[in-house]
Amino acid sequence: MTDLNSTIYIFGKFASGYSQYPDDYTHEMFEKFAEHSQKGTLMTIHRRDSLMYYMFTKRLTDTDKYIGICFCWNGVKCDSVGELNKLCAAEISRWIQNGDLVEISEKGEIVTRTGELYKKMSVIELLTRELR
Repeated sequence: MTDLNSTIYIFGKFASGYSQYPDDYTHEMFEKFAEHSQKGTLMTIHRRDSLMYYMFTKRLTDTDKYIGICFCWNGVKCDSVGELNKLCAAEISRWIQNGDLVEISEKGEIVTRTGELYKKMSVIELLTRELR
């Protein structure tokens, strides 16, 4: 995917509120679509001109909180949305197990591990590199 004109976003509502990387105009769109995923997980596809957004959102135990991944491709559509959905679910599960951005608490709940993403830049850069 490195040859594509693409951007990978990591976003969510963490302890200090909404945060995303990279931070740009898309935050309103991600927040809006995340509001519609009241439980569990949701894959949302959105088209804006030639840009295709594939957003995967997972609610945490505190249903006010969530974490998400978005692949944005310019002029390219994904023919394997089911596979992309599986990839995103597996990645977030791995993040939970590793305690990268979210973790399993002593009570067995999935909780945020950070207040804001910019405080975890080395982790974010590694995760986006792996997703590419």
